[in-house]
Amino acid sequence: MGKTLIEVQMILWTTSDIARHFGVRRRTVTDKWTKRPNFPVPKQRISRKVVRWAADEVQAWSTGGQR
Repeated sequence: MGKTLIEVQMILWTTSDIARHFGVRRRTVTDKWTKRPNFPVPKQRISRKVVRWAADEVQAWSTGGQR
């Protein structure tokens, strides 16, 4: 039998995307939320200022009453 390759696409959010989704200021996300030990680990870190998180992980974090 041949192997099947499955492509998985992950939606990544910046701090601005997170702030827009939850209706808060970007600074709240940057200065408070991302510093919490239970906030999801970034999936992509391009530089110190350009960081991206998996959207589904951030949403799961928020539904767990973490905000």
